[in-house]
Amino acid sequence: MVLNETINATIQNITVQNPIPGINSPITPVLNDVAVNFLNFITNDLAPRMVEVITAPFTEPNVMWIVTPLLIAMVLMQLYFGRHREEELGWNTAFGNSIVLIFVSINLLQFLYNKHGLSIINLITPPTYKIWLVIGLGAMSITQLIINYFHAISKKVAFFINSSISTNLISYLAIIFVYTLIPLDIATLIVSGILLVILVGIFRLIRRLTPMTQTAEQYVQVQKKNELRKKLWLEKMELRQARAADAAYKDAFIAFIAVILLVTGLIFFEILVINDYSAAFWLMPLIQGTVLITASIIYLKKRNLNINNLNYDGELKEWITGLAFGLVILIIYGTINLILSSLTTVTLDYSFDYTTLSIILVIASNALILPLGCELLFRGVILRSLRARMTKHKAIITQALMFTVISINMSLINNPLLFLSLIPTFIIGLILGYLRSKWGLESAISAHVMMNAVGIILWLLK
Repeated sequence: MVLNETINATIQNITVQNPIPGINSPITPVLNDVAVNFLNFITNDLAPRMVEVITAPFTEPNVMWIVTPLLIAMVLMQLYFGRHREEELGWNTAFGNSIVLIFVSINLLQFLYNKHGLSIINLITPPTYKIWLVIGLGAMSITQLIINYFHAISKKVAFFINSSISTNLISYLAIIFVYTLIPLDIATLIVSGILLVILVGIFRLIRRLTPMTQTAEQYVQVQKKNELRKKLWLEKMELRQARAADAAYKDAFIAFIAVILLVTGLIFFEILVINDYSAAFWLMPLIQGTVLITASIIYLKKRNLNINNLNYDGELKEWITGLAFGLVILIIYGTINLILSSLTTVTLDYSFDYTTLSIILVIASNALILPLGCELLFRGVILRSLRARMTKHKAIITQALMFTVISINMSLINNPLLFLSLIPTFIIGLILGYLRSKWGLESAISAHVMMNAVGIILWLLK
């Protein structure tokens, strides 16, 4: 068969389906490798790099003199907004913060000039890649300056990007990259994201512990009452919309049965077309995700609904929350799989053709299309339908069970011990269900995308 020859040319002796949680995720040596490599990456790369980034001011005296004012300013700003919580970051403050980044860029450019002289002007063969980092920072700060001057984007997005935490953290990281020998690689980027989350958590705690003015206390009380009213209103509206659209058990189970038929068809496809009990790392997730997305769109069209009816409102902070949870879920998933894999003795030969096209297809299908399809159907359509007739907790548990059942495939059928892989899959379904209920569908989507993307990248880099 032509299709068979094409697949075999790209995929060489793959005997597992999808190493990252999607619809199919059996425990195999691939999953074991992903878990081991992920833990090694944390202990050998992330942890040491975190120490390097945090202790840079103490190991490089010049850095200490520059970053100390930034850290002091960041703490003072949090204390101020903690005391005056009725005040918010304004466009004028955002504009001022973008000017700070311009000053930092000029300082870094001066440092490189003093070190390398006029050779930094040669951008074709610069003396160091750091000149490009400084140019990028300068271009970003000028872009932010123009955006803030004309109020060109959403206030919520602009204020997050230009907050004191974001501005000072970017300044701090740029300074230590230029002044020290810390490389700008994937470990550093991940550490930067972790530091942002940690700083946000620390400064939120500082704000909470800072005594408020009487005006601020009254403002906070009003805000809490408004948030409670909004939460209750949203819950009522969600149930009303579900019932008004006649979303009942039948919608969830029709979708569930449809996906079971899909998985059954894909198993036969594996046997008849690919000629073994495995699936291409990009082909199967691509088909699965496409069908799930199509089914969800058809459901919304038939019900005269849109994605907002699936508890989606596109909030930036909810996307970011999901990204943070995605890393946490991947750690949990990898750790559980590492423990459970010790109960199996399955040895499978898996090799992958590392062409540029195949890598792009693997990442796109596993880290984008499949997670999007799973979230639209399970945390969107099915969870919404179940909520029409169930309590929130029962609906989340039920959709997680459905998500788990769908993960059964030929690898599990051939080796009953592999059914242990359904345990972390069920846990993932629960976490994503609660994410969708608390922070919206976008948080579940971004969590699933982040989890799969990081897992796939770590697996490809092993």
